[in-house]
Amino acid sequence: MNTRYALLLAALAALPTTATEEAMKQALSAWDARVAEYQAALTQAPTEEAKAAIEAPDGTDVAPSLWQAVCGVTATRQEEVKGRKGDKQLRTLRSYEFEQPWAAPAVARLLSHPAALAAAIGSDKPKQVAAFTEALKKALRDTHYNSPAAAEVCHQLSAGTSVDEYDTLEKIYTRNQDNNARACAAMGMSLMLSNPMVSGVAGSEAMARAKRIYYLKQALLLAKDETTFGGAPLTEVAKEQAYRLRFLSPGCVPPQLTVRDLQGKEHTFPETGKANLLFFWSPQESVGSNLIARMAQVQKQYPDLVICPICPAASEEDKAAIREAAGEIPVYTDNEKGSAGQDYRISVVPTAVLLGANSTILYIGYPDMKLQTALETAMRPSPEQKQGTIIIKDGTEDEAPVVQPGSTPKTDEEQPPTLRDMPEFK
Repeated sequence: MNTRYALLLAALAALPTTATEEAMKQALSAWDARVAEYQAALTQAPTEEAKAAIEAPDGTDVAPSLWQAVCGVTATRQEEVKGRKGDKQLRTLRSYEFEQPWAAPAVARLLSHPAALAAAIGSDKPKQVAAFTEALKKALRDTHYNSPAAAEVCHQLSAGTSVDEYDTLEKIYTRNQDNNARACAAMGMSLMLSNPMVSGVAGSEAMARAKRIYYLKQALLLAKDETTFGGAPLTEVAKEQAYRLRFLSPGCVPPQLTVRDLQGKEHTFPETGKANLLFFWSPQESVGSNLIARMAQVQKQYPDLVICPICPAASEEDKAAIREAAGEIPVYTDNEKGSAGQDYRISVVPTAVLLGANSTILYIGYPDMKLQTALETAMRPSPEQKQGTIIIKDGTEDEAPVVQPGSTPKTDEEQPPTLRDMPEFK
């Protein structure tokens, strides 16, 4: 009897993988082949212009077959839930193939490429896309957190603002056995803790900073030379994060910058011994321009405050627009290389940096109510002036920030909503 069972088990073990799992592997192989072809084309391109002309694969051509391989329903069940009026209703719950352990590579790939997932499900079906995205995240959190494939999705999770996404990263870090996945999860947590919407899980601001540094070190200790995070070497991402922690976090002393006035004369900021408001803006966007138009009033309200509005390098025609927007407030421009913007890692404008008299950062981010609060805390307005000048007026809140030249544009999900708690610009 034992021999018969042994033969039966051996025969079962020799069977090929299920058609669905095999279809997933084929779709992933096709996707990887597209990426390999793209990277080879970049290597062979003779010039930077030729490289720029090569279109990067976005996965939208392969994602439908990958989605079909894992989206099948494996079971259904009825569950009693409360309706809106408090009455009990039966709801049908489905289990999907992507919840199976073998589907971890597909879940990670689809979650890390939301545009491809949307194309696979149907870009004209936003509710279904949102529902399945949440279902995939739940599968990652409940089942696939311990898969080596989880490393691929850590970058996408770190771009979110949900504590649930942070908790998923923490679960990958603490319970995954693969050091590569743990390194990416640690890197993701370090990044997310710079966001005030997430950093509350750490307790105080000082504790959040300490955890950012701790997880950054863990990411470097666990990572391999070939470990990537969002397509870039993890070590390079960590180096950038370390720079921000060292120079561009509240309580830190940022780099000195040299800018030019509209006559071409160079000036160095911040001025020592005084509070400074460095304001990166562009006359092409209305939120910053509206605030610049009220800077003279801000100066009267806070006479000891040094205000330094900074625009990107400007032509003579641009300077005319800058003068018209700024009025009587002195304004400055960056150099042609954008050195000031690069040193302060400005990715969108407007961005405000408030420094105390000891040149440490009190606030860095979008100019919203938190900036006003920081100003009122750090400065004493003149007795005859009322507090509350820097308020974004109605009609400007929906204006999208303008991307700085040479920077990486942020997605809609990453754009900072106005008049809310904002993360530091990363």
